[in-house]
Amino acid sequence: MEENKKNWYQSRVMTGNKQGRTLGFPTLNLNVTAVPKDQRQGVFAALVKYEKKFYKAALFFGPRIVLGETQPVLEIHILDFSGSLYNKIISFQIHDFIREVKNFSRLNEMKKQIENDVKKIRALTF
Repeated sequence: MEENKKNWYQSRVMTGNKQGRTLGFPTLNLNVTAVPKDQRQGVFAALVKYEKKFYKAALFFGPRIVLGETQPVLEIHILDFSGSLYNKIISFQIHDFIREVKNFSRLNEMKKQIENDVKKIRALTF
């Protein structure tokens, strides 16, 4: 993967509630001010750059309704990455819109939806 003309955003990785890892999709929790105020909410394909390496990622921006939240969060699941990035600064680009924010009656439903989202993102070229 190589750099393209899309805007790059940056944020320090913060400690979250570690909910994503219990579903098999650990996320980087980022500061919501890293994205423009008019950023559309939902799930997006993203490109993450860390230490001169590029990774495909699933970015979520919006409230986690299933957890009863109303304020938006910004979190990214990096595909095919393992390791800790707590307190590190990462750069990312927002690419293809995947879906709107939605509610789930059970966390297992959300896990299946995330699996589908990641499958779509893997198929994209950017």
